[in-house]
Amino acid sequence: MATQGKGWGKSLLGVFVELPPEDTDAVPQTQAAPTVKHLAPMTQMSTAPSVDQDILQLLQNKVNSRRTPFTSLLEASEKLRPFIPDDITRLKAAAANNGGDKSAILSAIDVHVNDLDAEAGNFKRFTDNEARTKVQAFTVDADTRENDASQAEQRINQLSTEIQQLQQRVNDQRNAAVTARQNATSEQSELDRKVSAFNLALTTAKNSLAQQKQVLTTQL
Repeated sequence: MATQGKGWGKSLLGVFVELPPEDTDAVPQTQAAPTVKHLAPMTQMSTAPSVDQDILQLLQNKVNSRRTPFTSLLEASEKLRPFIPDDITRLKAAAANNGGDKSAILSAIDVHVNDLDAEAGNFKRFTDNEARTKVQAFTVDADTRENDASQAEQRINQLSTEIQQLQQRVNDQRNAAVTARQNATSEQSELDRKVSAFNLALTTAKNSLAQQKQVLTTQL
């Protein structure tokens, strides 16, 4: 595992957001532990398939960034790796060979746990902020769009009702138009019959008058 050489360096947030480069002149460097390729206790956790290795690496770097009796013990344990492959056995052998202060080592582990808790606090503030900004913004956008869709759907229903009413009106009016045209044809036929009857009667009456006139002309 590559050890982080500058204080916080890339924090856990670096997995999710792009952080600006560090100003090496402005930020004082923190003494870091020597490079430790494997942390015995945390390596055991890394075998779980659900663990995100990038996040785990950053948390391990956070542990290594602080020089303590515990990280010194890990450094000594790494020197025994070629001879003792098992992490736990190697850690026990390193503790026995170096004869470190057990209470100091255990206290150091608590310090590292506190560092991880602080990192967890930073991460929670990050996720809370993301929830307040991005998640909330998307939620508001979704609610707005859903409301707009609901209004459009209501309008569609209203228009569907209006379309049905208008279609019925179209059908009724066209049927009425057909009836009116039939009535017009019938009335026209009746008028044509009356005109024809009137003309025939008129011609007959005029012919009758003409005959009567001729008879009276010749007989009187």
